[in-house]
Amino acid sequence: MPRKFPGVENWPAVYNRLCNEKSTKPQICPTFYAKHVNVLANHEYEDRVRYRNLMAGRRSNSVKMYVHFYQQLRKKKFAHYDYGVIENQKRYGTKTPPLYDLKKVSVPSITIFSDGDELAPPEDALIFWKSLGKTAQGPLVRIKEPNFVHGDIFMNRTARKLAYEPIVRYFSL
Repeated sequence: MPRKFPGVENWPAVYNRLCNEKSTKPQICPTFYAKHVNVLANHEYEDRVRYRNLMAGRRSNSVKMYVHFYQQLRKKKFAHYDYGVIENQKRYGTKTPPLYDLKKVSVPSITIFSDGDELAPPEDALIFWKSLGKTAQGPLVRIKEPNFVHGDIFMNRTARKLAYEPIVRYFSL
């Protein structure tokens, strides 16, 4: 069982609340099992990538990341990690964590989203893009594949054509 994190006293209860048959956010449940990759694309390829990443010591997710994600879902705010009142006061100087100010982002960027991504749906990608500073608002790239899900950006063989090539084109200008 994962260790406890401030702000989430009962981690199994968090998981059970998010991932039961009555869940209002069932799209995040596969994240806990790393099933966001469309394994129908090519099993051998994805298995090789996962094995190579495992052997290289790469870890894609942490429990703290899931807790932070849950905090944002629960509060409907894009804010820093909530450590609880006392630790927040020490770290942030406020009782509650501050919101991320995306207007401060000034690096050119490209926002890629997919019709099949239930974790970060197209409407959320547009809200994110509009929240960025003007210099950071690069192109929006829509992947019109209903089977291209969140983790496919890293492991699906079609990611090169659908995502990586637009990135290279944009930054090669």
